[in-house]
Amino acid sequence: MDPFDSLLLVAAAAEGNIAEIQRLIPLTNPKNGDSAALRYAVANGNIDCVKLLLPVSDPQALNSQILRDAVENNQIECLKILLPLTNPKSQDSGALYDACVNINHLCIELLVDESDAYRVLDKLQKNHPNEPLYQEYLQKALIDRQRDRLLDAVKDTTKRQGVNKIRRL
Repeated sequence: MDPFDSLLLVAAAAEGNIAEIQRLIPLTNPKNGDSAALRYAVANGNIDCVKLLLPVSDPQALNSQILRDAVENNQIECLKILLPLTNPKSQDSGALYDACVNINHLCIELLVDESDAYRVLDKLQKNHPNEPLYQEYLQKALIDRQRDRLLDAVKDTTKRQGVNKIRRL
C-alpha cells in the first residue's frame, strides 16, 4: 500500500470522483486517517461516494465525528445515511450541540431523538446564556416530540377502548 494512494483516495472523495475511488479502494485501506476519505465525502455532500466508502470505512471513527462533519457542512442527506451507523450520543451529543449553535433546525429534527437532548440544552444554557435562539429550536423539537407521544398514547387508548366496547356488545 502506497501512502500516496490514501491521499489520492481522500482527494477523490472530496471531489466526488467515483471512478477514482473505485480504482483506489483495492489499493488502500479506507479506514486510514480515521476514515478521512469518508469524512471528506460527507463534508462535501458527495452521496454516491459516501455510499461507496461506507462498507469499507469506519463511520464511528473519532467517536462519530463524521456526524459533526455532516452537521457543520449542512449535509442533511449524508446525516440521514449516517445516523443508523453511528452513535449520536458520542462526544456528549456533539452533533446536536453543533446543530443548535449553527441554528440548523433540519439537523436538530434528525438528531433530537437519537441524542441526549436535555444534556445539550443544559450545555447550551451554560455556554451561551445570552443566545436563546441556540436553545429555541431544540426546545421546540422536544415539545413537539412530547406532544406527538401524548397524541399517540391517546390514539392507542381510544383504539383499545373502542375494541373493548365492541367486545362487550
